[in-house]
Amino acid sequence: METKYTHVDFWSLKTFADAEVLAEQVSKEKGYVHLAYDYGTSVSPRYGIVAPPKVGEDVSYAFNGDYYPDGQVKSVSASHRVIITTTGNKFYRRKLSPNWKMAGGTWSLVKDHCDDKNPCF
Repeated sequence: METKYTHVDFWSLKTFADAEVLAEQVSKEKGYVHLAYDYGTSVSPRYGIVAPPKVGEDVSYAFNGDYYPDGQVKSVSASHRVIITTTGNKFYRRKLSPNWKMAGGTWSLVKDHCDDKNPCF
């Protein structure tokens, strides 16, 4: 992990501290924040990094193959725990996960505007 970031093999991250070091290195190189995450003991690879949505980015919310546009990111808390969109929806990062969920926990924040429905229903 001492060389410039070109490809990340999350299988090589053995601890959350390893993920934090990588997130810091990638953040410096790319010029925007990356956060370490920990999926927990029942998921492999367990550790990784994620770039949180930035103010002004187009976003949507999704669940089970259904996607709905949700404006743009209006604000991001200093801790990156809370993201508010221009439509007024709030998304919360649960613990050290790599995603943000709408209050209630069903809908997830996703990047870009998507307006797709799961054809299975």
